[in-house]
Amino acid sequence: MNEKGAVYPYVLVFFIILQAAVVWGTGIYLSRYQTSKELANYYETKVMETLALKKILANAPDIESGPKTYPYSAGKVEYTTKPYEDPRYVILQLTTIKGNGASFTSSFLYNKNNGKIEKALN
Repeated sequence: MNEKGAVYPYVLVFFIILQAAVVWGTGIYLSRYQTSKELANYYETKVMETLALKKILANAPDIESGPKTYPYSAGKVEYTTKPYEDPRYVILQLTTIKGNGASFTSSFLYNKNNGKIEKALN
């Protein structure tokens, strides 16, 4: 009986299983990497939006003076106001524009009497 040829199929099966494990592991790594990049992008956008809201609310009496832009290192935040059906309120619409050109829009209901945001509209 020739036993030298019996090792090759086992080695071949071992390398096929090893290659499948490497490909599967690489897919998991790439998925986690992409998720972490998207999460970092989301938080960066929300931080820019929150800082702009803080500046807007600091200038509460001047809130309806017209559209303004707040530049940041990662992009800019533009805001405009729109009238609401109740004259005590105004809609603040913030557009966050990232450095790569992606834009995100958020709207808030602002109470002019007490100078606070009542709720997020979207």
